[in-house]
Amino acid sequence: MLGVSQSSYFARKDRPASRRRQRDDMVMLAHVRSAFALSNGTYGSPRMTRELQDDGFAIGHRRTARLMRENGLRGRLKRTRQAAFRARIHQPSAA
Repeated sequence: MLGVSQSSYFARKDRPASRRRQRDDMVMLAHVRSAFALSNGTYGSPRMTRELQDDGFAIGHRRTARLMRENGLRGRLKRTRQAAFRARIHQPSAA
């Protein structure tokens, strides 16, 4: 399908990233961390990708997600109306 042998595919897959790619990842990671800090840790990878693209960086959502995942950066989940309602119901009453 891809026009390469199975052994070539797996040899390439297991090969470490090139120096250029590692350098580019480090630069992007610095920008990701900066934007993550400015968002107070609320941005996940989709919003982070849009933020970086709006700032003029050519980065895709998979690369952003990989960089964030590898470095333990996780956006906070928004509280849903249902979760807020449940939290209000299950609070102990101050009597």
